[in-house]
Amino acid sequence: MTLPPRTFGELFCERHHLPPESYVPEMLRRTFYPRTRLVAPIIRLFSPGFFDADRDFVRGVGLMRRAEDLGGEVTEFHLHPRNRGFLRRTLKIRVSCQRMSLVVAEVLGSGGIAPPGASGAPSGS
Repeated sequence: MTLPPRTFGELFCERHHLPPESYVPEMLRRTFYPRTRLVAPIIRLFSPGFFDADRDFVRGVGLMRRAEDLGGEVTEFHLHPRNRGFLRRTLKIRVSCQRMSLVVAEVLGSGGIAPPGASGAPSGS
């Protein structure tokens, strides 16, 4: 019996020498827009659930076993009910799908798995 490939989250943590519990916070840090990193502590103080869509997106990407699955995760992120409003859509106080795509390509592309170019992930998100 062949073991299934490891998840993106497992590979990411291994590559960056992180414990598994650090995956979500580290991916948020790496994929937030720069302005989001500046205001996130204040927003979390007043609206603890504001970044729920981002956390769900990062967790979903962490469970992927193929880079080609990123497109589906991006679509779910865009349709997430908590991914609405002026701050998230206009000011982009959220995760960047383009940054996520780059991290996925860095980790999964190096493992011999096709990078997310074939995933249909938007390049400007």
